[in-house]
Amino acid sequence: MKTTIGEPGSRRTSRARRIPLACIVVLLLLAAASGCGSSRQPVRTRMVPYTPEQIAARDQAKEARYRIRAGDVLQIAFQYEPDLNRERILVLPDGYISLPGIGSVRAAGRTIPELDSHLNELYGREYRNPDLSLVIVEVSTPEVYVMGNVEHPGLYKLPAAGTGVMQAIAAAGGFTRAAEKSNVAILRAGEDGFVIRTHDLSHIEDEGIMDLTYFDLRAYDIVYVPQSKLGDLGYLTKSIFGSAGEMADFFWDIYGLVNIDKIDRLVR
Repeated sequence: MKTTIGEPGSRRTSRARRIPLACIVVLLLLAAASGCGSSRQPVRTRMVPYTPEQIAARDQAKEARYRIRAGDVLQIAFQYEPDLNRERILVLPDGYISLPGIGSVRAAGRTIPELDSHLNELYGREYRNPDLSLVIVEVSTPEVYVMGNVEHPGLYKLPAAGTGVMQAIAAAGGFTRAAEKSNVAILRAGEDGFVIRTHDLSHIEDEGIMDLTYFDLRAYDIVYVPQSKLGDLGYLTKSIFGSAGEMADFFWDIYGLVNIDKIDRLVR
């Protein structure tokens, strides 16, 4: 009768029982040492101070009010026109919402007071005293940037359960042929500058990921895949944002999202 390897009574199992425990410990230690030695996943962390222009954008954004974005869910209630009330109004991917009586209105990019004021103006053309209240009942999923030498650079939703840099790159279509996989950078906005972690991802397909904690992403992290080895990281942080406006929008998103719980969600 054939015996499956590892079953009690098989020859291989009986031999394994005769190996001294000390030898097993030595073999395990050697295997662990070998695995550590073959790992080629250095993570280099540096902080690049903000430029004066970036500091100005950051300071201006610190007082930012949250700006509505696609995927948010709103609620609208009227003091005197209850038939117009809506419990869940989804901000569509194009940034618009659809409301009874006035049709499509652009919501994305506006703060809650701005949209509230605009809606009161629009409904005021049809109703003597609309007296409406606007509430954000659900905030859309935060995003991460994936830029550089990937097939489809852009903003990508960050799942509630979290994601890693490899999943983000995969969502962006994967590396291009020109990608320098050994110098993938993750930029994270800190209080005084960008914290930049540089990863060697050139061997992931063969060796896997040894420490997943290095690869976790947070809202508005920037994953940047270069075409060559990274040199001047200060130049990198300036070149990623093509204009002062893009930098301002970046900080506005970060601080607006952080401060959303500090504002009165019910605007009258």
